[in-house]
Amino acid sequence: MESLSREKVLHVANLGRIAVSDEEVEKFGYGLKQILDEIEKINELDIETDEILISPTDNVNVYRDDKVLDMLSINDVIKNAPKNKGNYIEVVRVVND
Repeated sequence: MESLSREKVLHVANLGRIAVSDEEVEKFGYGLKQILDEIEKINELDIETDEILISPTDNVNVYRDDKVLDMLSINDVIKNAPKNKGNYIEVVRVVND
C-alpha cells in the first residue's frame, strides 16, 4: 500500500498546526494518500456544463395544500410529553435569572 512521503505528511500537519509523532506520520501517510486518491477520481469526472444547476432535482414549487384538521385534545398532547404538571408540559429551564 502506498503512502505519502514523510515530508508531505509533516507539511500537511504544519498547515493544520498539528503536532504528530513518528508513528502518526506513517499512519497519516496512508490515510492522506487514500483521501488524495479519491479526490483525484473526482477530478477526473467530466462535469463541464453550460446549464446552471440550482437544485439537483427538477422539482419546482412542490407544495401540499393546507388542510384544517381537528385539534388535539389536551390529554393527547400531555400523554406524548416526556414530563408534565397538570395541563402543562414541563421543559428544562433555558433562561438564567
